[in-house]
Amino acid sequence: MSKDEVKISVAICTYNRAFYLDKCLASIYQYLKADYPVEILIIDNNSTDDTREVVDSYLKKYNNLYYYIEKQPGLSYGRNRAITEANAEIIAYLDDDVLISSTYFERLLWVIDNYEFDCLGGMYFPWYPNEKPKWLPDTFGQKEKLLDSIGELKEDYVTGLNMVFTKSILNEIGGFPTGLGMKGGKIGYGEEDFVQYQIRKKGGTIIFDPDLYVYHAVMEYKQHISWQLKSIFINSQTNFIIHNNDEKLLDLVYIFFKSIFAGIFKRLPLGLFKLIADSNFFYQNLILYILKPILKSAGNLKVFFQKNRGLI
Repeated sequence: MSKDEVKISVAICTYNRAFYLDKCLASIYQYLKADYPVEILIIDNNSTDDTREVVDSYLKKYNNLYYYIEKQPGLSYGRNRAITEANAEIIAYLDDDVLISSTYFERLLWVIDNYEFDCLGGMYFPWYPNEKPKWLPDTFGQKEKLLDSIGELKEDYVTGLNMVFTKSILNEIGGFPTGLGMKGGKIGYGEEDFVQYQIRKKGGTIIFDPDLYVYHAVMEYKQHISWQLKSIFINSQTNFIIHNNDEKLLDLVYIFFKSIFAGIFKRLPLGLFKLIADSNFFYQNLILYILKPILKSAGNLKVFFQKNRGLI
């Protein structure tokens, strides 16, 4: 298959996850048929582990796999590099800790042949490299089913670990914003929503297909309450940057103190009762139940002050 015949460029941006990348590539080549017009792009964001050795083991066996090093740190830089290197008009982004489903490629090709879209996303379900902690619900790490069948999304957003774009729309909006998103081991969000927000502003079409699904690793560090609290706080800031431009300080202060008041006088007693009465409700669930609204409103306030000081 020549590069001109490639219909889908699968882009996997990776950083120091050789173990998971190996499993990801193994799942891809388990289900990628030889006659599928697909190329696989590995964008290595300066890994210092065995990533290169893992990729080399696959390069020896497959001629549709390409390896690139992106020296600028950050997931958005990696994704933008994939736009540059992709030979196909359709770019499918997968996280490096994803295992694809047996029907992934078959379904993706079918959607491309039957629907017009600028952006496409699907479901993901969790897989645990270790035993799942009891306090985490079975639905943790699972994408909300936005639609029961394939169709256009008017308001919601697809998720980056299983998302597909046309190369032309990404070039038109200038790719992923490099000021947002993960950078090395630093938590960052929002770049995926920003791109989809820009697509909607241009009148583009975003489609969700529940039958296009993958499995996403729930890393051990994500199974700790401290990480989840930090994630909520940072996520609220990036969402505020993207979606809120006209909020008033008094409104934000009111919401912040209202969330504290509700946390102490409403959520705390209800949570304590549930902790006693429900054997599937643990102290970690109680902490999240109380602090989640407070952290969200605190994150919004932080961004508001940063904007007004010219720091964003």
